[in-house]
Amino acid sequence: MRLLTKTTLYFSLLLAPLMAGAGFVLYKQLNNQLEHETDEELENDSRYWRRYLASPDLDPAVLNIHTQPFDIAPAGPADHHQHFGKTHDVMLFQEVDDEDVPFRERKELVTVQGKDYVLTMRRSLLEKEDWFSNIGMAMAFIFMALLGCILLLNWALSRRMWSPFYRTLESMQQLQLEQLGQLTLAPSNTQEFRRLNNALSQMTARIHRDYQAMKSLTEDAAHEMQTPLAIAQQQLELFMQDPSLTQGQGQAVLQTSDALQRLSRLTHNLLFLAKIENHQYATENTISLEAVIRKYLQLFDLQLQERQIAVRLDIQSPRALPLHPVLADTLVSNLLGNAIKYNQANGEIIITLDAHHFAVQNTSDLPALPVSHQFERFKKYHAYAQDSNGLGLAIVARICEAQGWKFGYHYAEGLHCFEVQFLS
Repeated sequence: MRLLTKTTLYFSLLLAPLMAGAGFVLYKQLNNQLEHETDEELENDSRYWRRYLASPDLDPAVLNIHTQPFDIAPAGPADHHQHFGKTHDVMLFQEVDDEDVPFRERKELVTVQGKDYVLTMRRSLLEKEDWFSNIGMAMAFIFMALLGCILLLNWALSRRMWSPFYRTLESMQQLQLEQLGQLTLAPSNTQEFRRLNNALSQMTARIHRDYQAMKSLTEDAAHEMQTPLAIAQQQLELFMQDPSLTQGQGQAVLQTSDALQRLSRLTHNLLFLAKIENHQYATENTISLEAVIRKYLQLFDLQLQERQIAVRLDIQSPRALPLHPVLADTLVSNLLGNAIKYNQANGEIIITLDAHHFAVQNTSDLPALPVSHQFERFKKYHAYAQDSNGLGLAIVARICEAQGWKFGYHYAEGLHCFEVQFLS
């Protein structure tokens, strides 16, 4: 959930009960005020009728009026124990509405011509309920509209206030490692966003300096190591041509030469991994992986014939991929070289390529790779060739990671399968 949405949601959850509480208080105040007005009207009517019933001009017909708004009847023995002069709510049946209707009622004990009568006055509350219903609907509409306007206004203001943050976030998401030294963030007049931009600028500047220093160190170290390694290799080759060498000495020189070659390849692969992880092989051009596969099949043709390994191609509707030529060569050569190196005599290699994935399957006498520690650097297994530096599959995995692809392995029916899925 976005921050702006969450803020608006929390604000609405806080504001809604407050508005509901305010509506309830307003309803109670209006209800109390109407009851007070009705009670005052009943009290005024009571005073008027008491004066009239005590006057000599009393019309005797008044004593026979029995209606819901006004009723006067002789008081019985039980009526003298009632509490008169107070108002309360009652429900009376009305034939017009065919239902019980609320009334506000007030009773008085009056003496007319020496006899006690119970004077009952009522005010219908039906109109008040209708009025309250209309008022309630109007209040609910007004409150909902007010709540919607407040939330909309809060969303608009929050979006405007948070716009520098989102611009900064977008700039950071689009930032590439080699562009760290050129970071430009949108200015803001908000102190917190200015502090955030300054902190990000200082952090990226430090990262860029460290990146440049590490890049230079890696390149310089690789270059400086290659020179003495090449010189040592040349000296060993000259020494191996010395006719005075014994068999033991020659064997020792040969082992030393192999170790130097492994060290040279290791240095080259580590430098290559560092360049991949630093995104130094970014490209906007596309390449045909099918062409690269066929090229390396020709280059490995002699090894395939020597070990009598059959190759089966299954290429269907491949597409051009946004991949640097160096990375394409490394990806294909490592997977094919791995399939040849660890294959069995008279084995088979199955190469599958389509618009969505590239897979290399090979037969082998070796067991399946362990699930744990797959594609880790320098990870070798006891049955594998000892001259491997354990970086081949790690390089393939890093290439796929840099391209946003998925690289996986599984073993089924005697076949080792390495698969690259083109997710982008």
